[in-house]
Amino acid sequence: LLLSHLGIENLFVERLLAAVAHDNWDALSRHGKPWSKVLLADLPVRYGCVRGQWLRAAHRLGFFRGKALKDHLDQIETLIQGGNVRLFSLVESAEGWLELLLAYRGSEMDEVAYSYQPEGGEGESGRELARNLCLLDLLAATCENKDPASDVFAASYLPFSVTAQTIARLHSLSPTQTAALNPSVAYGLKGAFFRFVKRVYLGTEVRRLAKSIHSPTSNLWPGAS
Repeated sequence: LLLSHLGIENLFVERLLAAVAHDNWDALSRHGKPWSKVLLADLPVRYGCVRGQWLRAAHRLGFFRGKALKDHLDQIETLIQGGNVRLFSLVESAEGWLELLLAYRGSEMDEVAYSYQPEGGEGESGRELARNLCLLDLLAATCENKDPASDVFAASYLPFSVTAQTIARLHSLSPTQTAALNPSVAYGLKGAFFRFVKRVYLGTEVRRLAKSIHSPTSNLWPGAS
């Protein structure tokens, strides 16, 4: 994992862990939860940061052949909840999401999550975009266990109004901003937001979360007041 953190010779140990666990119930059932602890607790404490590739690998350890593993996802939620609030946080405004998106200059969505560019500048913005997108997807994944408490927990990180405002802002950018936007990454952001809304707000049994979609403050319904 140290080699992966440093990005030596493009060696991604997180990808290796996910590959070993893929379609391998024995490995996943034995090692999935300990590996998730390494990715979401041990590494953040050791290095003082959270990387998108660690979050993505933990996400994969929460499922087997597309089926959610409740105990694994419960542990992932507990690890996030018990982690450093600063490290496990999401951008809180539509303006912040767009700023990250417009600052990224990579070529592909996968490149965002597995970026080892130098500190500062575009490399730093790429890592921050990756961390936010992968955390958003991981939070949505924890809601697959159908526990209403998980929906409330995930929703506390990103109100529905922010998701609606961000998508609306993406469709109202100036021609200059649109030209500077990476289409692949913009598509990836929309996908992450829609998955989050589907699992947290549409698939929930928590009435106040479901009702937030119809709120005038969501900016989803033109003319609402």
